Amino acid sequence: MGSQASPRELRAPAPFCAKRIPVVLALFDRPPLSYYAGGFAHTTQTTVAQLLRDGNGQCGAWADLLESCWRTQGIGTGDMVLVEADIWRQMGFIVRNWTFSGNGTSTQTSPYVYVLHSDVTDTTGVAGQNNPDPESVFALHYVVRFGRNQIYDPSYGLGPFSSQLEWETQAIAGFLADASDWQLPAQWVVKLPSARR
Repeated sequence: MGSQASPRELRAPAPFCAKRIPVVLALFDRPPLSYYAGGFAHTTQTTVAQLLRDGNGQCGAWADLLESCWRTQGIGTGDMVLVEADIWRQMGFIVRNWTFSGNGTSTQTSPYVYVLHSDVTDTTGVAGQNNPDPESVFALHYVVRFGRNQIYDPSYGLGPFSSQLEWETQAIAGFLADASDWQLPAQWVVKLPSARR
């Protein structure tokens, strides 16, 4: 099943309804809002209220903020959507930019032939909101769909993309699996997206 993946390797966006909490703010002399400032350990904020309160947030908080701004400004409403890996064994994905060495060394886990942090190394990626090099390994990610096909990725300030496939092609460097699925020592292995193989 994994070797017959379609070019669209992530589950199609589905509407996500978040509970809206009215927030009254005084944002005087506060630092700018950030995406994953300080890394995973310091970023637990997943709602717009938490993002505005703490000045830092995950992708869900940024998607919630963009959708809330559109609605508040009367522009219309977008759909906050969850994107996650959708092929057997895939545990997540890595967001650009990563360097892939050679042809990979994990021959027993094909097509996941690259070993994370050995054959695949993180390089400076796409800047996030007030973070020049945010986290780049994820199990899921939130984006916002506006209209029929426009996809925005507010965590990085990117978009519109004309389709989910265009967003995937621009954003995703590879897909992750756990090598223990092949009864091998636990390590993350990576395969390239179909468009890059």
